[in-house]
Amino acid sequence: MTIPHKIQLVIGVVLVLLLSVFVLINHQSTEVNFIFGTFVVSRALLVLIFFGAGVLVGWLANSVLRRRRRRGKERSHSG
Repeated sequence: MTIPHKIQLVIGVVLVLLLSVFVLINHQSTEVNFIFGTFVVSRALLVLIFFGAGVLVGWLANSVLRRRRRRGKERSHSG
């Protein structure tokens, strides 16, 4: 099932607008105490970093699961 390109474009534009509003609202600086020291970053940047990390972890987990399923199917068809 594929999503038509116009719907993908509309969803992308809406997400960019929401992201822009989010950044404008959360422009204040926040102090983060971490193992290596203390950092001062904007709240929006901090949330975006963790969101990106979550997307990356989800993508990697999905890739591993797909690879395992593919290998399982190949083994069941060859044996």
